[in-house]
Amino acid sequence: MGTWSLHLGFVLTVLVLAVPGSADESMALSGTWANTARDHGRAAIAQGIETAIDDMFALARPTARRRLTASNPPTPRVVLTVDGSNVRYDLGDGRQGAQPIGVWRAGRTATGDAVQVRVTRLADAVLKLEMQARQGGARHVFRASHGGRRLTQDVRIHSSHLPRDVRYRLVYRRVR
Repeated sequence: MGTWSLHLGFVLTVLVLAVPGSADESMALSGTWANTARDHGRAAIAQGIETAIDDMFALARPTARRRLTASNPPTPRVVLTVDGSNVRYDLGDGRQGAQPIGVWRAGRTATGDAVQVRVTRLADAVLKLEMQARQGGARHVFRASHGGRRLTQDVRIHSSHLPRDVRYRLVYRRVR
């Protein structure tokens, strides 16, 4: 009987540890996060945009800059809720939703354009939010720090109209 319970305990422990989306991971990502930058990331976003459009034809740059700035507003706060295999997100400016992990769903950009959205869990305390449109898309990777006090958001925007991808990082602190 002692050997049987030892084996059963080991198997249950392995099963619990192998289940993706453990309670610790969900708790680390779930919460309300406030941007640590005074400008809520405006400078980081602007720098990412300038780097991406630097090689464009001079007359095209102002239009690209205006469109990219409008579709990538500063983000004062992020709200994430990871509940088992479902995720709720709110990035502000209409960029919000609730959906199962790994499923493409209809969504909206900050400018109201229709996109397809998918949320994927990459690793412990790492979540990827993808937005895909006809001629480009965006990938937001959220990583909670080990203690769950900080959240980083790495953004990559690609488009057939840009010579380079737009890339920037925003950092948040846990509010709730």
